[in-house]
Amino acid sequence: EPSEEKSDDDDSVAGDPAPFLSDDEDLDDENNSQLVQTLRNGVLPPELRVLYGLALMAEGGRNYLAGKCLEAIDDLEQESTAWLTSGEKETEASGMPLWHLFRTAMTEPLGRTAAYSFLADVLRKSKKEREWSVYFSSWFRRHLTMLEVVGLKDHVLGLREASSSFVSFRKNQLLKIILAACTFDIEAVESPAQKSPVNYRELVVIDDTERIKIAVGTMKILSEVLYLMWKVEADGSIPAMCADVSPVFNYFSFQSIARA
Repeated sequence: EPSEEKSDDDDSVAGDPAPFLSDDEDLDDENNSQLVQTLRNGVLPPELRVLYGLALMAEGGRNYLAGKCLEAIDDLEQESTAWLTSGEKETEASGMPLWHLFRTAMTEPLGRTAAYSFLADVLRKSKKEREWSVYFSSWFRRHLTMLEVVGLKDHVLGLREASSSFVSFRKNQLLKIILAACTFDIEAVESPAQKSPVNYRELVVIDDTERIKIAVGTMKILSEVLYLMWKVEADGSIPAMCADVSPVFNYFSFQSIARA
């Protein structure tokens, strides 16, 4: 009897339920999907744990649970360099690229880099970057290393002018991660002893040697990507990315002058 072959459209892995539910799913059916069964048992897949953690963090008041849920972020699948352009043709051919981009962001499987970008967005928009900086500083540094390993960092450094709205969207996702990493590292360098946001009885202390190492690494990555963020539009306005990177750049510029 011939064995069934896994089709290209089947993203599930044996023993690992796909984190998607059909609109037609009968939640009361005893023979329903493995995902529904795991949800009934109180076990959320990594994608849902991360999204739940983001919601808790933005809401505030339950930082410990938020932090534990967000630990699943590194269990997500890491995107490859193909992720940068995988939907470019479809987006540009749709006739409504911005709508197609939004649809893609909301419906595609949540990968690790996309999740880190969402995390950076939530922290910035909820004005909680300083509160969580000591907790996430090492996470974002670790992910920057991963971006370098898989080649995404080198690809984004070569995107001075994005070829399409889709590639520009991907580039901005990566730049958000890099900017967030630099922002958190400034807090780590400037305030070496901080209370953990998930356990106020715990004092996180970073020694001088590690602070110097963090500062040097931050200045290096900032010098590599600054030309991608530093931009003034034709009408004289400053893009949000440029406005966000200015305090980071100014901090290191001021420190360099002060030590000269």
